[in-house]
Amino acid sequence: MMSGSTDSFTSRGEMGVGEKLGHLSWGLILLISAIAAVGVVMLFSAGGGQWEPWAVRQATRFALGLGVMFAVALVDLRVWLRLAYPIYAATLVLLVAVELMGHIGMGAQRWINLGGFVLQPSELMKIALTLALARYFHALPPEQTSNPLLLLPPIALILVPAGLVVMQPNLGTALLLVLASAMMFWGAGVPGWIFGSCFAVGFSVIPIGWQFLQIGRASCRERV
Repeated sequence: MMSGSTDSFTSRGEMGVGEKLGHLSWGLILLISAIAAVGVVMLFSAGGGQWEPWAVRQATRFALGLGVMFAVALVDLRVWLRLAYPIYAATLVLLVAVELMGHIGMGAQRWINLGGFVLQPSELMKIALTLALARYFHALPPEQTSNPLLLLPPIALILVPAGLVVMQPNLGTALLLVLASAMMFWGAGVPGWIFGSCFAVGFSVIPIGWQFLQIGRASCRERV
């Protein structure tokens, strides 16, 4: 979902289920399945040759995740294009809700209780941010990716949730959001000098980020 015409979305939407399945990266799917199988075998061994309590749970979760992956892959890409920003906005609201009323555990405030279901919105933001950036760069002409002013909106899309995640505090996930977004910028054709400039700015604000991290930790300790 990078910059280009909407013809690719139209042609994909006209495919049947069989054609869509044929366009999946089966090599990658098999590799992921093999890695998951090794993990299940290791948990089976760690459980003394018993499926309970770990191996069966891991296998069930992977099967459910694989099913969700296929379901998402079969949805018309134009649907994800339309929902990209609403999904991002909803996930951002959840991140704000974590800051206001989130569950505190292990020295961090990263979870929110939704009717008995505990959710970590920072994990959802990894997907939501990817969708939002993909939609933005899809609409941005390739020759405009070197215009710094036009890159301010996607940079804001990154920094706002990353800042909220740092406040939880969850520096690791915040860095993953930034690094994954940087890969999308690179794939969209953003020139190297912009990456260098952003790196220089980011390096200079590390002390500020560290202060936010400490504030988040102190806040969690006060609420426990």
